[in-house]
Amino acid sequence: MTPARTALAILVGGKSRRMGGHPKGLLAAPGSSETLLERLVREGRRAELTPWLVGRADAYAEQLPGVPRVPDAAAPCGGPCAGLLGALQRAADDGLEAIVLAACDMPYMDATWLRRVAWVAGNPVAVAPREPAARRWQPFPSRWSVGALPTVRRAVFEGLHDMQRLLDAVGATALEVSPEELARLRDWDEPADVERDTRPSTPGDDRSADRAETAIETET
Repeated sequence: MTPARTALAILVGGKSRRMGGHPKGLLAAPGSSETLLERLVREGRRAELTPWLVGRADAYAEQLPGVPRVPDAAAPCGGPCAGLLGALQRAADDGLEAIVLAACDMPYMDATWLRRVAWVAGNPVAVAPREPAARRWQPFPSRWSVGALPTVRRAVFEGLHDMQRLLDAVGATALEVSPEELARLRDWDEPADVERDTRPSTPGDDRSADRAETAIETET
């Protein structure tokens, strides 16, 4: 796989209900003047991926004007599956090999993780992290070959609208990770997540297990 022929498809179309409607990609990245979205785009470029904003991106109209916008697919579902299908179709149209699917609300996603998912030998149909004990996929980040497009399209239009089941359906390859590694894939889904990750540490305060446990609970 050639990194230059892989897009970083960042899902931005969520309604952020549990954040009171505040776009999660506009939250401040930890210890930075950047937003979460700006940071993820920068890390994607460090990983030699081409960033896209996937889904309804009205809230980000004034951010990152040079980053292409890709609409969700016209599909009988919304959410991540519609974004995945739209991104795969755009990748096929552009002659790319694959996409790496990511969410805009992941404060600790970095180039190392993106490379780890993107640089997989053999061009499998899909690759996603999975903790052996949990036996559940972490859909973000996940790598999807353009060759998966027909299978994904058929599954979505047959009513399969869940990322866990979709990864199973395409026979995804598991990238086995430890709970500590999984904690780096935590998202910010509600204000309590932000507060927990940004409040000053106190002696004996170890939140890593808490983060690992909740990292796979939310898919967007």
